[in-house]
Amino acid sequence: MSLESILERINTEGLVQKEKIIQAAQKEVTDLIYKARLEAEQLDQEIVAREKSVAQKQKQGLIVNARLKAKNTALSSKQALIDYVFERTKEHISLTKFKKQVISHEKVSEVSEKPEHYLQEIRHEYESEIAKILFG
Repeated sequence: MSLESILERINTEGLVQKEKIIQAAQKEVTDLIYKARLEAEQLDQEIVAREKSVAQKQKQGLIVNARLKAKNTALSSKQALIDYVFERTKEHISLTKFKKQVISHEKVSEVSEKPEHYLQEIRHEYESEIAKILFG
């Protein structure tokens, strides 16, 4: 075998090896790109899911706060109406005279009593009943 044929053979085998290495490298690059895309898509889905969860929680928080504010407003209005009823009752009661009997050793006497005393006493008792009547 001549030197030229040996060199040609080495050259040919080198080219074949070079092609195999290039193909293997290209396959590895393709595989790496595919894996990177899969990881990126998975990460994207995780991020989207996490952000949707956060947005849903914020939405629920806003809804709860809005409902609470609405209930508080309704309760304040109802309390104002109950207060109005008691004020009107106080006005009506002030037209009548309240007296209580004071019994002492010497005599029994009648003393005028302020209606606020009676209203304060019965307010707690009747407040829930008035609310039921007014608001069902």
